[in-house]
Amino acid sequence: MAKTKAIKIKRSPGDQLVQIVIYIFVGAFALITLLPFVYIVAGSFATERELTERAFFLFPRTISMNAYQYIFKTGDAIKGLKNSIFVTVVGVLINMVFSSTLAYPLSRPYFKGRKFFTNMVIVTMLFSGGMVPAYLVVANVLHLKDSFWALWLPGAGNPFNMIISRTIFRDFPQSWRRRPEWMAAMICRSSAGSSFRCPNRCWQASPCFMRLPTGILISMP
Repeated sequence: MAKTKAIKIKRSPGDQLVQIVIYIFVGAFALITLLPFVYIVAGSFATERELTERAFFLFPRTISMNAYQYIFKTGDAIKGLKNSIFVTVVGVLINMVFSSTLAYPLSRPYFKGRKFFTNMVIVTMLFSGGMVPAYLVVANVLHLKDSFWALWLPGAGNPFNMIISRTIFRDFPQSWRRRPEWMAAMICRSSAGSSFRCPNRCWQASPCFMRLPTGILISMP
């Protein structure tokens, strides 16, 4: 096979100057963005006196581990991390349940009033009452102050996630919705080689295949 030669584009001096200016601008912007993070890391290893005396530095004069010792001694940071993981996991599950429960009937063409309810969901996504009314409803009306439900319940039904789930349910082939074995295979995300009985119209075993969204091909003898 003949080797293809790379074509070199000759740039004019003006184009080279513009490219240099762009590189300098992007590099300076990246440096400005990175410096605050470097300062936070350097400040965590500095002493309290150095933090009060020096306004900005990238390398501490004296390395101290007092800040990290205080974090692990009190345990507040570890507790906060556990709470964050717990709130995230439970919040995602609640959001999936509520969004999917609303999205499935709205994806069915025979559901009466689905356009009306879909428009209601879209309106809530475009317009909201704001932070203060949301706080008043959660604290004074629902009485969920100082509880995890104050974080879970307001975001239980996310309109954006509902629209995405509705699109996924709507794109399912009609034959998939009529065969419980196929839906069970999708929910369980079975591994390759798993088999299910796939009855045809005469309720006789017939070979068929299904490709999951993950790309796994499942044989259904």
